[in-house]
Amino acid sequence: KGEKRILLNESQCTHEIQVRTTNESSVYRATTGRMILAHYSPKELNDFIDKVGLPTEEEWPEVKTKSELIQLLNDIRTNNIELSWNKNHVVGLATPILKKGKVIASLGIYLPDIRFGKSEKNNILKQLKRATDIINEKINAITK
Repeated sequence: KGEKRILLNESQCTHEIQVRTTNESSVYRATTGRMILAHYSPKELNDFIDKVGLPTEEEWPEVKTKSELIQLLNDIRTNNIELSWNKNHVVGLATPILKKGKVIASLGIYLPDIRFGKSEKNNILKQLKRATDIINEKINAITK
């Protein structure tokens, strides 16, 4: 919504060590926000940058210039998944929720990096993509 990522729904895990995310966050900071932004048209992206500016060092340390932002967003869109790590040892993953080919939301997972080893990573990626496919199929079946 605007320049913010708004959390629509959250499911808590049962692990002792958990990640808590805020209901509202910078689009640039949130992995799910980056996924949505990656699917903006060039005009929508330019309008967004004109309004909000480039991400701060804290929001997205890898971005220093507009061309770097555009390249990273292109990579996210091409891969159809975003993975990010932050200084608090949180891993974020996000995939796009599509309605008639247009991104309307993003499905994300946030977890402590200690629970993101190689075997967990492969399983989480597989299950996230599976859940996204199911959601996308259902949304597009309803809208036909």
